[in-house]
Amino acid sequence: MNLLYFNLRLLATQLMAVLITATSKASPPTVSAAAAVCAEQLSSCSCRLTDGQFIDLSPLQSTPGPAFNYKAADGYTYQFNPCLPFQCSSGQTDGAVCQEMLRIIYTYTDFGAQKSAKFGIDPTNSQLYLRYLSGDSTRTTTVNLVCDKNSAESSVSTQGASGNQLTMDLRSRYACPTATDGSNGGGMSGGDVLLIIFFCLVTVYLLAGILFNRYSRQRSGLQMVPNLEFWMSLPGLAADGAVFTFLELKRLLAGRCRRGGGESYDSI
Repeated sequence: MNLLYFNLRLLATQLMAVLITATSKASPPTVSAAAAVCAEQLSSCSCRLTDGQFIDLSPLQSTPGPAFNYKAADGYTYQFNPCLPFQCSSGQTDGAVCQEMLRIIYTYTDFGAQKSAKFGIDPTNSQLYLRYLSGDSTRTTTVNLVCDKNSAESSVSTQGASGNQLTMDLRSRYACPTATDGSNGGGMSGGDVLLIIFFCLVTVYLLAGILFNRYSRQRSGLQMVPNLEFWMSLPGLAADGAVFTFLELKRLLAGRCRRGGGESYDSI
């Protein structure tokens, strides 16, 4: 009886494990970019949705060349760069999507100009996309924005062009709607730039001073460090400054407490 009970529990445990595995596989991490429609296009790669969220592909942009190169099954390589134009051919410098083919030499076909970028949504599956029109208005490219919050790297894929129509999938976490448009969250602030400049100047100063002391003054070891006496005294100076600041703050706080206590005594 105990053996039968044990076997039934083991079978139930295995069935639960199979159900959990099947459920997790049936729920992929990727979803359509948004059910909301682009209410206002902010640039060739960003828009404000009707639900107040934003799509911003600017972190994917590349310069001077395209951010993505994909070799499709039709033998062509398709290049794609959101936001910033690149040179697709000698006559197209506003490229967003380009078809590349190597026969005897490389040949390039314009499949989308950056200035033609237009956000849209497929009503059949609520899939948000970017659509491009070639410079001569004869070819179109639809880039489906596939939201994948778990992707560490963004990627594109396509089966290739069908006549003058090309469909690509951009799978990226940047294809997911966000609460901000990235205009204030991306890039470097003024403080970041100042810190970079400061550390670059310090590095140049130290390297130039070390090389000068080594080859011009024939110094070695720590003596190669420029203004060594200053750098050795810097910790002590910093400590003195900290102690001075602490004592001044302590004096000011003590003075306020005494004034506060006197006023309370007079009022009593």
